[in-house]
Amino acid sequence: KNRFATQTDIVNIITWRAPSAGATPVAYRIYRDASLTQLAKVVKANGRKKFKFKDHNRQALRPYTYFIISVDAAGNQSPAAVVKVKPKD
Repeated sequence: KNRFATQTDIVNIITWRAPSAGATPVAYRIYRDASLTQLAKVVKANGRKKFKFKDHNRQALRPYTYFIISVDAAGNQSPAAVVKVKPKD
């Protein structure tokens, strides 16, 4: 029996591509706060060019902001790219 049949899973989906210039990222760190303390996920690059992050169990009608940092093989980090997800009406 599915006890959660009446629940809705709100999912934010962020997609991006690897940069075409500069150091090749080995991973991306996705944070939920500007102070970069709430790590949501580390996405490994593994030579891929396209990436997707799904953030489940979000609240309806609430905006979310994510901060994505790329990390290269030497451990260098990029400045955070800010992604804002606005709710649909």
